[in-house]
Amino acid sequence: MKYDLSICVPGIRVQNWEKLVNTTKEGCRRYSYELIFSGPFGLPDCLKNQSNIKYVQDFGCVSRAFQISTLLAEGELLTWFSDDGWVYPDSIDNAIDTLKHYNEAKDIVGMKY
Repeated sequence: MKYDLSICVPGIRVQNWEKLVNTTKEGCRRYSYELIFSGPFGLPDCLKNQSNIKYVQDFGCVSRAFQISTLLAEGELLTWFSDDGWVYPDSIDNAIDTLKHYNEAKDIVGMKY
């Protein structure tokens, strides 16, 4: 796997995507990750040309956009974010640590939205 974590973000609120990217950097410092955005509107220019950010255009419902984005995922683990949320510092690192402490083949970690 190329990344420790793939984060799929189906959405339409492209004005929030830069903030989500920036807060994710604070929330996941010790693990490698990629963000895969999907939806009808293009990736903002400020997020283009970043090696760990991908975009797939889809005009369907949110659940379909999420499912399509998973096809691009290269991470060992997979999660999704809403495009109107943000990430607290170290929160993703702590969630992955918790998962790895237990049986990661059988367990899941739910994070608050």
